[in-house]
Amino acid sequence: MKSNEEDAMMPIPSRSVDGGAHTGSWVRAAVAAGLTIGLLVAGCSAAGPDVSADGRLDYACALAARAQDSGPAQEWTLTPGAADPALNAVAGAAALLGGMTATTLEGHEDLSEAAKVQYAQITRVDSDGIQAGIDNMTAACDRSGLPEGEPDISLPGQVAYACALVADARQAGPPAEWDPLVGDDAEPAIIETLGAAALTGALTATPLPDHADLTEAGQDLYRAATTLDTNGLTDGLNTFGDACDG
Repeated sequence: MKSNEEDAMMPIPSRSVDGGAHTGSWVRAAVAAGLTIGLLVAGCSAAGPDVSADGRLDYACALAARAQDSGPAQEWTLTPGAADPALNAVAGAAALLGGMTATTLEGHEDLSEAAKVQYAQITRVDSDGIQAGIDNMTAACDRSGLPEGEPDISLPGQVAYACALVADARQAGPPAEWDPLVGDDAEPAIIETLGAAALTGALTATPLPDHADLTEAGQDLYRAATTLDTNGLTDGLNTFGDACDG
């Protein structure tokens, strides 16, 4: 796919000495090519992080796999404010799988159960438990054949995914109308919200490089969610969204 700059530098065909018919064919060809390129560019621009239910499963399992490849959790720094980045990945995976909302995802009960246990181990700062949770999550992901794709789980990719999660959650109406916020029937928007908070360091209180504002907003979201403060969720989502747009 050519970039817009490359498109702008495409030479304009000169007028044919044979008359207007030849020029017209060039124009028609150029217009057709331009439309094709425009559609392709629009398609590429529209493509973004997949925050659908299936997309969240895929992303969570990719995060779990990354954590598994980051060495044993017993060797990670778990200190709040200076935690290993892999811990954010684990927390994000647990949140996206419903672990923070006590949600069992239909058809993925083993993944949900592993996520619930993992969330508990993270809050206890139990390195042995965290590693066991990673083992359980990756095993459950393997049984489900996940991840199917190759989502971007780099640090910039996680930031982009968190922002996409919050953008989608904000489309779900005001949090005061999300019902319930916990349990098997929890609104998907609260799972998205907590996933964004976890990915940006809310559970580890560790500011993301160049994105401390997102970490702070994520902590506000986490506090609001754990206290079922819907006004706080509204404010937090707006703040998080503004930080993403800034």
